[in-house]
Amino acid sequence: MAHSEEKWREAKRICRLNKDDIALAKRLGLSPRSLTKNIPNKNQLWKAPIKQWLRDIEESRQIKSEQKKRRREKAAKLKAAQSPAPNNETGQAAQSPAPNNQTGAAAQSLAPNNETGAAAQTASANDETDKNPTN
Repeated sequence: MAHSEEKWREAKRICRLNKDDIALAKRLGLSPRSLTKNIPNKNQLWKAPIKQWLRDIEESRQIKSEQKKRRREKAAKLKAAQSPAPNNETGQAAQSPAPNNQTGAAAQSLAPNNETGAAAQTASANDETDKNPTN
């Protein structure tokens, strides 16, 4: 909603602002009414003058946008670090290693088998003795 220049002039006069302060208020998306409503009363000592209030709003928005920018950069770095590295020659992403699915005789000798449960236990015991040469 566009506010008339007359209302902005009145807010400028009442709040004792200059043209830069009015431009800042417009940039922040404030209305002339919001400026005049936030003029501190004598009993409202916690309220900052309108000029200072505008500067505080601008500063807090800048801080938030910088934090948001840093979060985005950090997320992009993490995403880049987690993605697979490209091959040097082709530029394609490196293939992930195949899952550790054992097939053939090795898988059969280690898999528990109802008929040869004792044989599987013996095979695992033999593997442990191979690891410990002190026996």
